[in-house]
Amino acid sequence: MLSEFPKRYDGLLAYHPDRIARNMRDAGVIIDMLNPDNALIKNMAFPTVQYANDSSGRLTLAVLFSLATQFSEHLSEMVKRGVDTNLDKHSPAYGTNEQDLLDLQNEIIDLDTEVNKITAKLTNVSKIKLTKDEF
Repeated sequence: MLSEFPKRYDGLLAYHPDRIARNMRDAGVIIDMLNPDNALIKNMAFPTVQYANDSSGRLTLAVLFSLATQFSEHLSEMVKRGVDTNLDKHSPAYGTNEQDLLDLQNEIIDLDTEVNKITAKLTNVSKIKLTKDEF
């Protein structure tokens, strides 16, 4: 999309600045395209952020892009840490043995069977039609 700006677009609309750059390289390209020397992007508008195409506006965009990148990387680290922790907690070395896992699997199968039985009964009940005389 960035390569099409000088040819097809004059401006850019987005909900928030962090929605337009996937990484810091894209952010740098966008800020460079906003530079008055290049003027490939004439203006940008956001409903959530006040923006002016001047040096302070470009600096604000750079900070917002940096914060968005930091948030994304931090979230990725936290998710990875959580997944690794859950894997460690449920490994046999942490105290869960194979028999416990088999018992849990059997409980789930039993519950699933019960749910299917109840669903079948409810389906049969919904097929019953009452006439006026049966009230």
